Amino acid sequence: VPQLSAPAMAFGALFAMHCHVFGQLMDVEEDVAAGRRTTASVTGVVGGKLLVAALMLAEAVIAFRWFTHAVVAAFMVAGAAVFLGDAIFGYRSKPYPVFFSKAFFLGWNALVVVTAYVVWKTGVFMLVDG
Repeated sequence: VPQLSAPAMAFGALFAMHCHVFGQLMDVEEDVAAGRRTTASVTGVVGGKLLVAALMLAEAVIAFRWFTHAVVAAFMVAGAAVFLGDAIFGYRSKPYPVFFSKAFFLGWNALVVVTAYVVWKTGVFMLVDG
């Protein structure tokens, strides 16, 4: 199997970063109370959500430009829109309810299991135009 391209590695790094910041948002109040300095505790909840949205938009650009994969790009844009909407109209700086967190992560893990095979089988992250 060929080595992953730089755009694929950049996409993966950005994906990992947005997931990490999202995880920090789930327990930012506990981190602040414990005196931990995380990205979410420093930027605040709204700032963290805006950062996640920006990272997802960057991932969308990479997915569309280098892999011409509109489905992945659309998924990233939709995710960014959700975080942007949540920062402006939704929970804003309030913590997520426990039921929401549990339901989200169960759904997210199910999605990952299903899409892992699809990503591997279709070669989504293979460069289209070198």
